[in-house]
Parts: sequence; C-alpha cells; structure tokens
Amino acid sequence: MNVMIVIPSLEGGGAERAFVNLSSHFRAKGWNVTIATFGSSHLDAYQLDQGVQRIELGLFITSRNPVIGALLSLCRVFRIRNAIKSLRPDIVVGVMPAAGILSILATVSTKIPVIVAERSHPGAILLPMHWRVLRKLLYRYANAVTVQTEAAAVWIRS
Repeated sequence: MNVMIVIPSLEGGGAERAFVNLSSHFRAKGWNVTIATFGSSHLDAYQLDQGVQRIELGLFITSRNPVIGALLSLCRVFRIRNAIKSLRPDIVVGVMPAAGILSILATVSTKIPVIVAERSHPGAILLPMHWRVLRKLLYRYANAVTVQTEAAAVWIRS
C-alpha cells in the first residue's frame, strides 16, 4: 500500500502527532508512506519514522486578500497534484479541512481514493466562509470523512 498524507504542517498539535504516529504504524505494516506539508520541516515538533518520506510543498503563507488567497490555494492544489503524479499513491488522506478540500480537488479525474480526516468537531471551528462553502460542496466527493465523535459525524452528515 502506498499512502500519501497531506497535512498543513508538523509544527505541533494533536492532529500532527496523531498522523506522525499513524505513519509509523503504516510503515510497521510495510506500507510506503509520504507526508506532504505546506510548512517547513525545520519547524517540526514531531520526528517522522525513518522510512516515512517527507515532501515540503511550500506555500504555508496566507493572505487576507481573497484573490491572493484563492491563487495560493490553487497553487497548493497543483503542488499536491504534482506530488500525486510523482508518487502514484493508492490513497490520499487530507488532514483537517483545508488539506482535505485541496486533496479532493487535486485528485479530480485520478480515480485515487481520498479520505478527509476532521480532527475537531467541524461545527465548533469557525472557518472562513469560502472554506465552509467548499467543505459543503466537496466533502461529498471524498471516499470517506473521518471524525472523532458521533456528534461530529451527525454534523458532517447534515
């Protein structure tokens, strides 16, 4: 199995720690694992297992300007898609809303399954309007959306 995990960074936090641990578990099973981040490895709070490949996609910067923000997101989609073409994963996991949405867009017409991993109750996190709209429109195209609790699952289904 060849797995690509897309996560904004490994700078710290529960989701980052959980997916570093999960990548080690997958490696122990003999799977190929690549973690793709927008953030730099120089800022990582967690060390990856020896066999886990790391790709820095760059573009961790953000902008309050909606046009620049949209262009940055589009560049991120193309960088994820290029990594997918290079790595040819069997599955892509997008961790947290933005990485999940961008992963769905990057896999359009590839037939590669996408799993979105929500790590907080989605209703409790106030995303900017454009991300909320994209989540509502695009999550239905993910092969699965994982959540932590039944309450979060009910929220996602609605």
